[in-house]
Amino acid sequence: MLLDHPDIQAPPGTNTRSETLERRSKPVGDDVERSGNGGAGEAPEAPPWYIANKSSASTANEWRRKRFERRQRSSDWLIRGARMEAGLPPVAAAGEGAKASEDGWIRPPRPARCRWRVAETVGVHHSGDLDTNAHFSGLERCASIWACPVCSAVIRAERATDIQSAVEKWQTDENHLVFVTLTMRHKRTDKLAVTLNAALKAWSKVTSGRAWVNFKNQFGVQGFVRAVEVTLGENGWHPHIHALLFTNKPMTADDQEALSSALFDRWVKYVTSLGGGIPSKLRGIDVRPATKDGKVVAQYLSKVQEKNLKPDQGIGKEMARFDFKTGRGLSMTPFELLDGSDNDENFIIMKLWNEYVAATKGRRAITWSQGLRDLVALEDERTDEEILEDTKEDDLQLLIPGQDWDRIKNKPLRLADILEYTEKGDLESVVTVIETALPVQWEPA
Repeated sequence: MLLDHPDIQAPPGTNTRSETLERRSKPVGDDVERSGNGGAGEAPEAPPWYIANKSSASTANEWRRKRFERRQRSSDWLIRGARMEAGLPPVAAAGEGAKASEDGWIRPPRPARCRWRVAETVGVHHSGDLDTNAHFSGLERCASIWACPVCSAVIRAERATDIQSAVEKWQTDENHLVFVTLTMRHKRTDKLAVTLNAALKAWSKVTSGRAWVNFKNQFGVQGFVRAVEVTLGENGWHPHIHALLFTNKPMTADDQEALSSALFDRWVKYVTSLGGGIPSKLRGIDVRPATKDGKVVAQYLSKVQEKNLKPDQGIGKEMARFDFKTGRGLSMTPFELLDGSDNDENFIIMKLWNEYVAATKGRRAITWSQGLRDLVALEDERTDEEILEDTKEDDLQLLIPGQDWDRIKNKPLRLADILEYTEKGDLESVVTVIETALPVQWEPA
């Protein structure tokens, strides 16, 4: 399907044609440890866009365009990585491996197949309401909250809403919230699979056993929501845990210090036994009570990475909307890796992205403690797939023949054009976008 790139293999059922990437004129070092993304260190060995190309999208349409472009680059890089892992050249010769029946075709990871056609036609849907988004149907959806810039946005939006709803229902004069961040030391040579595994398993051990029962009784902890965040900086991968504790006791300064000390001791014990770097008392844990209106205290919000997240916005968004965030200073979120140009100089960045996708596969990004959703009167949590399935309910506006979809599916900005015009009710322009995506024959290398 990667028809925009004649040197990349195509998925099953496609031909060996390609099209230009031109879009029509716009009608449309040392161990470190940080709580959050701060911290100084050795100057990074990184491409020029490492700092310069920070995410700058602000409007909904700009974010959608960025997400589509990121998904396209992710797909390209994941296919190259799959080929290399299979002992093949990172790119296929022109016309080679276009179908599953042909030599040289490798089935890439699921996030690379997001937007592959699974039907004879592709539907364009919209409710007709100007305040809602249009979307496609008849496509494979990877449902990756970690690795897909498109699916992640849909899934995390619902997760953030759930968390914020729980916060608003819980906080009363008797109930309270405590926001905890746990980190570990890390260095450039650490593999993400090792450090992420250490962080997730350590949290699981921290929140189990008799010691955890005693901890809950002491501090009135009735449940928690756990989210894991991964950033990349000058000292390598930095996975860290965010946990929102739901308590039924007020948190005095002495209580805050005692909770921090008890939680830190258990965190150190388990994270080091699982291969993580030894956390420091200064940076290994951060404990902040939330204000009465359900917001994280200002000291923590000063570290917020998302450009659109204001200090008066809720905990739910801070916990769940990692897809919108940008790293601070010399730090990046994984999705920002996808903002670089696709050339040989970025080979190392491609490898980092493939490492991230492999390390996060099958992991749960956000989890609720048992019984907490019932306690705050929330319905059962929907799966990632169920959330995405809801996006297929809107009215069908247009059907795109499969052959036409195969000519435009790897042009992310044109896909964004189609949805934007559909939202405006301008289906004539949608047809123009499709018809002007003219294919060209592949030329022999």
